[in-house]
Amino acid sequence: MFLSATGFFLFLSVASAPGAVRLYAVSAPAVILLVWLLDSRASWRWWLKPLWATVVLLAVARPLVVQFSKKAYLNLPIGRTAFLSSLAYEECAWMSGRTHPFDDFFGDPLLAFALRLHNVSRVPILRPTDYTRPEEVQDAMQSLEKFQVRYVSWPRELDDDKQAAQHPEGNHLGPLRRYLEEHYHLAHTFSNGDQVWERNPPL
Repeated sequence: MFLSATGFFLFLSVASAPGAVRLYAVSAPAVILLVWLLDSRASWRWWLKPLWATVVLLAVARPLVVQFSKKAYLNLPIGRTAFLSSLAYEECAWMSGRTHPFDDFFGDPLLAFALRLHNVSRVPILRPTDYTRPEEVQDAMQSLEKFQVRYVSWPRELDDDKQAAQHPEGNHLGPLRRYLEEHYHLAHTFSNGDQVWERNPPL
């Protein structure tokens, strides 16, 4: 009962915005209960050996795949960094040549972390759904104006018509998009469609 209650309340803590990392963090009680359930039912016990074999295989295989996969390297403000993703390498390489640590920035929090940029917005991740509230969009625009932020990263998902069409009443990004078009120009489009916008020079 204690494990069930703990697992239930842990799940409630992430249920409003579940994601892989959040679910991993709260999954321990569920895993313990699954093992107990399989072990307590004689008819299901034969599952235990294949499951343990799978766990051991994953524990060994994942690190081996990571260690022997092709990697690219960059010397970033956080130190020498290995990239397994060619897209992450492309974005960091492009931005690292144009920014300095503690520059003001808006957008991708991973880029901000890797390059030690100052992400000016209270809410750095936006969505074309009601998950992003109008006041958060307003806050983003005020921050861009206040700090005269030079670079804004704009993920392709923010222009995802399918996602926006599913939540037409919840897409509050229109004013921010108009602000970008008025005060910024498209500086670069990455291979996956993500964009970086650069502030127009003062007149």
